[in-house]
Amino acid sequence: PPDHSLNLPTVPALRLARTRPIRVLERGLELEPRHVGLLSFREKLGVRQDPVLSFLPRGHAINRWLGKRRCSLSRPSQAD
Repeated sequence: PPDHSLNLPTVPALRLARTRPIRVLERGLELEPRHVGLLSFREKLGVRQDPVLSFLPRGHAINRWLGKRRCSLSRPSQAD
């Protein structure tokens, strides 16, 4: 059930193991896509976007720089 998918990933998430909790959350959301608890936990964990340049490793300096630029451009600008 989706509630198990919400409770199961909390322990590994607290230990900074992100891959398994995200998989479990996605499985739970497949069963119940609008489960409020699963959606809010996924939001709290954060899910990475694909690397900007898929032919380079995620940790490559160019991918990291482009990823930061993409993130900063996607945020709403703060008007003074």
